Amino acid sequence: MKCKICGAELIGERRCCPLCGTGFDSSLKQEDYGCYPVVPVHLTYRVLDWIIGLWGVVALAVLLVLRFTVLKRMSYFWLLCLGVACLHVTLLVGIRKWRNLPKSVMYEALLGAGLSILWDIGTGWHGWSLNFVLPILGGVLEIFYFALILSGSRKRNAYGIYFVTSSIWAGVVLLLAITGVITLWLPTAAAVATAVVLMVVLLLLRGRDFLSEVHRRFHL
Repeated sequence: MKCKICGAELIGERRCCPLCGTGFDSSLKQEDYGCYPVVPVHLTYRVLDWIIGLWGVVALAVLLVLRFTVLKRMSYFWLLCLGVACLHVTLLVGIRKWRNLPKSVMYEALLGAGLSILWDIGTGWHGWSLNFVLPILGGVLEIFYFALILSGSRKRNAYGIYFVTSSIWAGVVLLLAITGVITLWLPTAAAVATAVVLMVVLLLLRGRDFLSEVHRRFHL
């Protein structure tokens, strides 16, 4: 037998195609559909990459034209170029990871933290990237993954590893504050308190599922 829709060659008699689910008889249900694993489709992002790349080139070209025509004394020209480059990288990472929301958020947070530190260094280092950006991002990640865990199914809780990662983030922020690298304690204290409170609540509400996933992920 051969499916007329997807062209799959079938061995034996079947009521419907196990690959696409097309029924060979309209009166029969697609009872065999799903017996094969779902094959992920690997998408190529060439078009989006070209669009983002073209946008970056156009933006830099516009800045160059302004630099040598209207804004000849623009002292912050290189900062604008760095901003365009940062936005380009952020969009590229977001598009590449958009199919996995938890992973995309984690990548964007790490990228945002790294870029904020670079910006802080490039503008003379005022410490705002460590005192504010790192603790605030850590707290936001904790709340985001905590909400994902509570909104997900108990049988398919797959966000615990990200919650643990955000908790480690809060621990690193606390360590930086203890060693004196972070000089402002209020955002750090808020981030650490958020991590501790959410961890306790998570253990009370989903403790068995959460610990089971952590044990499986870390091979404990």
